[in-house]
Amino acid sequence: MTMDAPQAYGGDAPMDGSTSGGIPAIPSMFLGNLDYGTNVSDIRNIFERPLPGIGDGMDPMEVEKVDLKRGFCFVYLKQNFKSLEERNAVYTYAERVNGM
Repeated sequence: MTMDAPQAYGGDAPMDGSTSGGIPAIPSMFLGNLDYGTNVSDIRNIFERPLPGIGDGMDPMEVEKVDLKRGFCFVYLKQNFKSLEERNAVYTYAERVNGM
């Protein structure tokens, strides 16, 4: 029995195999260390209006769902990536937001 190496931040395409033009979809993204007063619209704005200095040059990303807990959340995007590079840029953006 072999075990696959863990996937870096975000993993593979969803179990249902959905893709965006042949590019694996992002299952969800974790954002942590949130202020307890953070609400769903705050999280949506981070993606729908990319932050200056972090999201420079990024197109707005349409949020499908935010699963907000106390101090962290999971973000699900409506995905229509044109390339793997575009998909990876979204991951990089989320990582930078997490580092704030």
